[in-house]
Amino acid sequence: MPDVEEAFAEAVRFHQAGRDVEAQTAYRTLLTDFGLHAPSLCNLGVLLAKAGKTDEAVVQYQLALAAVPNYADAHFNLGNIHRRAGQFPSALEHYRECLKAAPTNASAAYNMGLVCSAVGDMPTAVECFRFVLKREPHSADAYSHFGDALVRSGKLPEGIDAFRSFSASASPHDLPVDPVLGVLLGWLDHILPCDMKPLLRGIGA
Repeated sequence: MPDVEEAFAEAVRFHQAGRDVEAQTAYRTLLTDFGLHAPSLCNLGVLLAKAGKTDEAVVQYQLALAAVPNYADAHFNLGNIHRRAGQFPSALEHYRECLKAAPTNASAAYNMGLVCSAVGDMPTAVECFRFVLKREPHSADAYSHFGDALVRSGKLPEGIDAFRSFSASASPHDLPVDPVLGVLLGWLDHILPCDMKPLLRGIGA
């Protein structure tokens, strides 16, 4: 019988080759033979989520955390599931735990920023995207969300700078309007009374 690392390496080879059914079987066999193994549980969860079996994936991630409570990948994946389901408090909890275990995880910070933006916590969203941009300074998506969060926080000049950086990093098809005009329209939409907002459609057309 192979040891746990050999069994895991074989399962990963199936996984990376896109042979999902064989990979699932290999991970399950490993777990039967060796008991809880956080990387295998987490990878099995990824495959189950990919197959649309979200509830089963959640069980695997929870088992991974039972084996290793600070397992960053399991927290990240649970955060993503909760975020997609609109369960924002749970998503935030798991992203925070992921960042405690893996402080340089820019993906967790980015997704946490999306959740904070969705719930209106703009100061935290700003800091999340600022964190991402320190690690990925050419991320057009991060600059776009950073600019939006700044504008919604009332920091218009910084927001304009962020959108200018977005325009420098993004491909042309990602720029439907001039970025500075875009941030100004966003700001006006944020502060204008409802009866004046129809005017913005003419400005941005």
